[in-house]
Amino acid sequence: MDESLPADARCDSNDRPAARPISSEERGLLLAAVVGLSDAEREILVKRFYEALREASPRSRRHFDNLDPDRQAAKLGESLRVIAALAGNRQALGSEVIRLGIAHRQRMISEEDYRVFTNVLADALAKLPGPVPAARARAFWREELEAVSALMQIVGDV
Repeated sequence: MDESLPADARCDSNDRPAARPISSEERGLLLAAVVGLSDAEREILVKRFYEALREASPRSRRHFDNLDPDRQAAKLGESLRVIAALAGNRQALGSEVIRLGIAHRQRMISEEDYRVFTNVLADALAKLPGPVPAARARAFWREELEAVSALMQIVGDV
């Protein structure tokens, strides 16, 4: 990284602007935004997510063809709420992620499916209204969801 440039003009090794780390205040705001969603708001978020997922990866439909879409949307919405609420409690969060990993392994979710899911969900979450700029919110959610996805895959492979 070129240290001679101002901090906001520096680039990382991939020629992307170097981002300052998410502050604990921003992290709290982003997590609270998800925990505080009403049922109707969570339903809209999940609906937008599934529409974007089908557009980004038409092959992802194979995972949802035999599922009740309303029930699946409710499960995703609740999982998001629980994961955001438990973010500060690693033991409780770990238990939830283990449960999800086992369930997803049974559905034969691939590493590529996790990657697409993570990117599309991070984009959807970044669009939630709030004081954190969308690009920073997207980076935060991508990092958080990648960590959860990695653990789910490890658990699913055991």
